[in-house]
Amino acid sequence: MKKNIFLAYIALSSFTIAQAQIGIGTTNPKSETLLDIESEDGEKGVLIPRVNLQDLNTLDPITSSTGTAAESLLVYNRNTTTGPGFFYWNGTDQWVPVGDSKMTGDIKHSFINSDHKGWYLLDGRSINSLPVNAKNAAIALGFLTNLPDATDRFLKGKSGSETSGEQKGSNSITLTQNNLPNFNMTATTTTQVGHDHDFTDFGAVVNIEENVLETNESNGNSFPVAEWNDNGVSSNTETAGEHNHSVTVNSGGNGTPINATPASIVTNIFIYLG
Repeated sequence: MKKNIFLAYIALSSFTIAQAQIGIGTTNPKSETLLDIESEDGEKGVLIPRVNLQDLNTLDPITSSTGTAAESLLVYNRNTTTGPGFFYWNGTDQWVPVGDSKMTGDIKHSFINSDHKGWYLLDGRSINSLPVNAKNAAIALGFLTNLPDATDRFLKGKSGSETSGEQKGSNSITLTQNNLPNFNMTATTTTQVGHDHDFTDFGAVVNIEENVLETNESNGNSFPVAEWNDNGVSSNTETAGEHNHSVTVNSGGNGTPINATPASIVTNIFIYLG
């Protein structure tokens, strides 16, 4: 009998119940606590149950007679895909990472190369390849067939006419004539080629060439053009004699598009689907 009383005393020496408080490692639990755990040497901790949460939207592997668990049930998740880390049950349908305020649909940049802790790489994959909970989250966000592909793309805010996840734009631009400044360019021919100008005088067409005798049809006389002009006859080309010279200017270009990609640091882009 005395032995049993002694054992009971030893057991209760570590668990003190006073005014509805329980103390472990202390005989004086704090009045504001239900459970006060202390380590006398400061070298001990509390080990939380460790589980493998393969799907953050199901209670499994925790079992419950009601099919769900009380809100704030705490576990440590060992699964490297959905965790690892401390998670609590929200009381209805999801394990929530402790200290994490992220929401479904959040975007982040990371140097991590693969899916992790509910974050999925935006690589254009089919949503059917995702876990059930992630697939349902993607559908709720409006992605019915594939996740957006963020490869070599920047993120921008959407305008009223755009759709979230829509892929637009290009990394290069090509100039057209309308993109050039409006200015006049003067060009001259580089080779002088001899040619004639015709004009009408006294009803006859006279061709001006040096040292060539021409016959004036009105009087039948032949004379050098220079001498005829010296006789005081003044003749000019008519308006119809005006003409243009077409000049082709080579720009020296080959139409290569301009690279519009700014300097950057390369990361991976993830979406949180839980």
